[in-house]
Amino acid sequence: MAYKSPWISLSEARDHVAFSLGDADKAWPQLRDAIRDGALEARGFTGKIEEDLPPSWFAEGVPLDNEPSWEMDALFYTDDARFLVDPPAPYLCVERIKVNVETMRELWPGNKTCTQNNSTPPKNHITQKESETAYKKRVKGWLPNKIPPSREEDQKWGKDNGLSRTRIRQLRRNHAPDSWKKTGPKKK
Repeated sequence: MAYKSPWISLSEARDHVAFSLGDADKAWPQLRDAIRDGALEARGFTGKIEEDLPPSWFAEGVPLDNEPSWEMDALFYTDDARFLVDPPAPYLCVERIKVNVETMRELWPGNKTCTQNNSTPPKNHITQKESETAYKKRVKGWLPNKIPPSREEDQKWGKDNGLSRTRIRQLRRNHAPDSWKKTGPKKK
């Protein structure tokens, strides 16, 4: 019998919790609170070493955006906020965060195959590829004589389409034309 790790990525855990709750928007707050309260163990890389993560690092307001980068399973910290917890959170980020799959399934029973990548995600969950395609379509369909959207307008569009603030910022940074990224009043 092959060894199977008791750890799954934070994004897989989020998908399982979203499936169990039937609501993708409630998944991350539930996961964060369970880790913060010590009910769910988390591990991650703080530099080159994987280690158990202190629950205090998941306190609301400590990570930069309060929402992980789901593509990297990472939490980013600002210099100011990282010192609000004891021990202080690492400089910049914790990457490749994992949680204990058995504990997660006890906390959120549901589809046991959800973390095996063969289940249907919740209806308001959008995959990375789908979000990239949708944003590229938004950029391509924007009329040249129309004032480009601000970052806040893009974030509202992203939220309406099931994307996190971190994800829409990433899409804007990677795919928006330079004219959309200029600061100050927008010109036609």
